[in-house]
Amino acid sequence: GTLKQLWISYNQISSLDGLACLTNLTTLYCSNNLIKSYSELEKLQANEQLRDVVFCGNPMYGDEIGGNREAVRRAARFEILRRLP
Repeated sequence: GTLKQLWISYNQISSLDGLACLTNLTTLYCSNNLIKSYSELEKLQANEQLRDVVFCGNPMYGDEIGGNREAVRRAARFEILRRLP
């Protein structure tokens, strides 16, 4: 496909199924959805052009309330980068 940017934040999305065919995708904004597991990111392995992603506000970030928000964000950022192509 020719789609390069996909902005799907705030849509109650719980799975990243079906995005592998978007081989020209460079940008994926998927914040504030229902993605619970970092393993969902493995479905993006075919998206080798992907460079700009946002997943904050998803349950996979864990409970930030009452915790160290910056530490949670840093750990989540590392986990996301580790799993992308």
